[in-house]
This record gives sequence, C-alpha cells and structure tokens, in this order.
Amino acid sequence: MGFIVSVIWRLCIALLLAVIVPSHTLAQAPQSKDWVPQKTDKGVLFQCVVPNATSVYLAGDFNNWGGNSNGAISDPGAKMTGPDAKGLFQMTMKLSPGDHSFKFCVDGAVDKWFTPDWAIDRDLDGNAVIHVTNDGAPLLRSQVNGDWAPQQKDGKVTFRLYLPTAQSVYLAGDFNNWAGSNNGPATDAKCLMTKSDDGVWQIEVPIPIGHHVYQFAVDGNNWQLDPNGSGKDDQNHSVIDVK
Repeated sequence: MGFIVSVIWRLCIALLLAVIVPSHTLAQAPQSKDWVPQKTDKGVLFQCVVPNATSVYLAGDFNNWGGNSNGAISDPGAKMTGPDAKGLFQMTMKLSPGDHSFKFCVDGAVDKWFTPDWAIDRDLDGNAVIHVTNDGAPLLRSQVNGDWAPQQKDGKVTFRLYLPTAQSVYLAGDFNNWAGSNNGPATDAKCLMTKSDDGVWQIEVPIPIGHHVYQFAVDGNNWQLDPNGSGKDDQNHSVIDVK
C-alpha cells in the first residue's frame, strides 16, 4: 500500500509542476525576404521576426558565435534590439569582405537556434551564409541562375557553380575520367574549378560532340548535380548534349 501511495504522490507532484512551469515553445513567424541582411552606413543590418520572444541573439563567425557555450549564448553584446510591436529584432554589424555564417538564437537558449527560411545558401552545419563584397554589401543568391548554365563555344564548355562555402569543387564526368575519383574523392588537379570573389566556381574544358553526363565533387567526395544543367539521367547525373 505504501508503494502505491508513493507512486500516486509522485504523479500528483509531477502534474502540479507541469501546471506551475509551462513549457516554452518557439512561435517563429515565416522570415520574409524583406528582412534579409542589408547594407547600411554602419555595417550590415540583420533582422528577424519572432513574435513571442523576449530576446533574440545574433550569433556568427564574426562575433565568436555569441560566446556560445554548449549551445547557450553568453555574450550580452550579441543581443539584438527589440522586439517592436511586430516582433522585429535588429542588429547592425561591421563585417569584413568574404563569406560569413550565422544563425539566430531565441532567448539565448540551447534548443532555440534557427536559420531564417530565406537563407538558401547554407554551410554544412545548416548555418545561413552571406557573402560580403569589398564595399560592404551582403549578397544572398540561389544556386539557380541562368547565367551559370553550361555555355558552349568553339568546342569547349564552361561550367559554373555558386557555392561560396566550398573549399574545393571538381568537375567530374565521362569526358574526364570522372576527375580520377575511382568511386572516391575527385583527385585530378586538371579538373579543379576556380573560385571567383563572389563565390562562383568555374572551369572551361574541351568536350567531344555527343551526349555526356557529369557531376560536381564538392570538398572531396560530396557529389552534387548541376542546378543549372539541362536535366539528369536515371542515375542522378547531370546531362549535357555537346554540339
């Protein structure tokens, strides 16, 4: 009997605590493209809307991730101003030219980090990525861009891929022995693409007339379709018909 009473007592305590201490759930509004980072006279303006939050922190490689300690924000300097009547939080940061990764953290809590849904460019950890130009303007791009479609001229084809966070990108296909991959990482230096200042990788190669398949090998052995290619085959290779 004593055991049953003990169990009932514990259940009552648990229910009482559940009433006294309600769980905190994040009610995040869809992040409008109107709130993408913008260039200002004082730096790059970051914005987000979280209506039910009392505080939001901006954490990135430019502020030591807000002093992140096991996922919790410890740097009060990372706290954004706000919210206003619409739940808008803001912060302006001076950023050096180049690629930068960041996320937002609600209330500085371990389990309340989020990447805005307008952030198409993301690194391998899911952080949003922006590219800051030499004049301080933040760029946000999709990999899908007609200007980066394969271009044929005088028996050569120019391939382009927008991937600012990559450390290396190889063009690998049936026309270059798959960049020496042998079912592993691409290794042929002749197939290594060149990265421009705006994060676009490029290479020009001669390809015989006919139907060919290819992919991009990113950072060794991460294989990716050409988002601006003309299609793909049943083995998930991008395809190109060279004329």
